[in-house]
Amino acid sequence: MHRLMTDAVRTEVAKQTKALTEAKRTVELERDSAMVQADALEVERDKVLRQLHEQKTGEQHHISMAVSRATAEKDKTIRMLQGALKTSRDILNIIADILYRASEVFRRAIEAIIHFATEKYKSVFGNDEAADIKSVMRQYGETTELQKAVGVWLCDYAKHLQPFDETQHRQTLNEVGDVAEGRYDWKIERGLGL
Repeated sequence: MHRLMTDAVRTEVAKQTKALTEAKRTVELERDSAMVQADALEVERDKVLRQLHEQKTGEQHHISMAVSRATAEKDKTIRMLQGALKTSRDILNIIADILYRASEVFRRAIEAIIHFATEKYKSVFGNDEAADIKSVMRQYGETTELQKAVGVWLCDYAKHLQPFDETQHRQTLNEVGDVAEGRYDWKIERGLGL
């Protein structure tokens, strides 16, 4: 009974994690699209401002109002997308909190990532650390791409638990990405005695 419940929870968590990861990716794509649109609007604004200088006062006011509305709309869209992204992160952190308490392998994977990020002289994961991280990635992601997304989630959660700077975060993301891409598979197999 406990095993069925654990499998059901794991399946549901995996399903929710995948859905939230996809939702996060969608929100990020929408945010990126809004940023591109914002850049285009800024270029357009600069062009309009040059024209304003050459035109009459009445026309200048009309164009300025249009730019203000476009900028306000852009800012509103960016704020909305940032709010949705924050909500997605909060939900992913709640799921990670549950897994951190419920799964020994998940906890060890997070601790390995925190140790890697915060240890001054650590440049690679140990065999057991890589095996734990890879195990969690395989549990929640079937493809390398999904495993990399799980790795990003793990790194973000580790940073949530134990804040570290952006350079450490980037290095940790790269190393966890190497685990997802199989660059640690030989170490994992050696650690398991295969």
